Amino acid sequence: MHFRDGALVKKGDLLFTIDKRQFQLAVDQAKSQIDVADATFEFAAEQLERAEKLIANGNIAQASVDDRREAFLAASGGLEQARAAEQSAEIDLEYTKIRAPMSGRIDQALVDPGNLVSADQMVLTTIVASGPAHF
Repeated sequence: MHFRDGALVKKGDLLFTIDKRQFQLAVDQAKSQIDVADATFEFAAEQLERAEKLIANGNIAQASVDDRREAFLAASGGLEQARAAEQSAEIDLEYTKIRAPMSGRIDQALVDPGNLVSADQMVLTTIVASGPAHF
C-alpha cells in the first residue's frame, strides 16, 4: 500500500503494488518465445527462397516448394502470435501497479499487504471526489 487511510490522492498516484514476479516471468518467457519464433521464421524464409530458386531451374518438385511456403506462412503466424503473447504479458505486468483513477479522498484499504487479490472480484479501496460536482 502506498497511501494512508483518509489521505488526499491525485489522479495517477500509486495506490497498491502487486507482487510482479509471476508477471515478469511471463514477460521473460514471451520474449524467449519470440526468439524461437523469429529463428523459425528466418529459417523458413531461407528455405522458401532456396526452393523458389531451385524450381526456376526445374531441380525441385512443386510440392516441395508448396511445403516450404506452408512452413514459411506457419512460421510467420507463429512469430505474430509470440509478439501478441508478449504484449499481453506486458499489459498484465503493468497491472501490478494500481493507480488512482481520479483525484479525491481515499477510504481505508479493504485488503492488507500479503492478501491474495483477484482481478474483477474484489474492491481494494474507494475514492470520493473532493472537487465540485457538475451536472
